[in-house]
Amino acid sequence: MLKAGGRWGTNTMAMRVYHRDIYLPAELVAAVQAHDFAMLRYGKHARFAALDDCVPPRELPRSLLLADWALIQVETTAGRASGILVRRPMQCDPRLHLVLAIGVPDMLVRTVWVNRADDNHRSLDRKKYVQAP
Repeated sequence: MLKAGGRWGTNTMAMRVYHRDIYLPAELVAAVQAHDFAMLRYGKHARFAALDDCVPPRELPRSLLLADWALIQVETTAGRASGILVRRPMQCDPRLHLVLAIGVPDMLVRTVWVNRADDNHRSLDRKKYVQAP
């Protein structure tokens, strides 16, 4: 279990968000990789967001092999992964990346959007994420 400050130990109900460009502990990545993403479900918001961003239905995976996606962000609640953000190049245009926000362990895709592949996160607000100890 994670405790305040992102250290493993005492259980806490606080939600924490970890980003790969700031601090994403290997133990947390391993905990996410232990989940089976074989049965993704798309929520209403995710379906509308995909339509709004003109994402072809064939781009929306029904299952997800985490090794094929970049793990960008992990959200934890009570020390356990409760959500992830992943991205990968789109099959129809590799200059674009498909981004999915997925609930863990329910595998509900919360939202979907498209980013340019060269997006370098200049606007990333580092204060919103757990910092390295």
